[in-house]
Amino acid sequence: MKRNVFKISIIISILLAYFWIIRAYSTSISPVCLFKKTIGIPCPGCGGIRSTICISQGNILDALYINPLSVIVNAFIIISIFWLLYDLIRKKNTFIKAMKTKWDTKYFIIAIIIILINWIWNIYKGL
Repeated sequence: MKRNVFKISIIISILLAYFWIIRAYSTSISPVCLFKKTIGIPCPGCGGIRSTICISQGNILDALYINPLSVIVNAFIIISIFWLLYDLIRKKNTFIKAMKTKWDTKYFIIAIIIILINWIWNIYKGL
């Protein structure tokens, strides 16, 4: 029962966060990146909120241009919601088991390379 409450709370938290992001930042207010403000160059996540808003409006190409990594993260989050719902319905714990699985070092290296490429892309665009 505790796992079900945990899964439901994760789903609700994700949905509330998406609602808040889309509602709060879909106006002309632009989020402030402390990394960019301090160092002067965009961080790997710069443009993530704008990219998420583009995805919510169905503008996938704009989202990819703004921050490709954000599209990957949003896809993972959406898949996670459905995976958690599947686990709730089937009374399984496949999502939690998958999240506890230890990653091989090569996957960390691939993730770091993807983040670095995204960061270079953000700097190149002059976000």
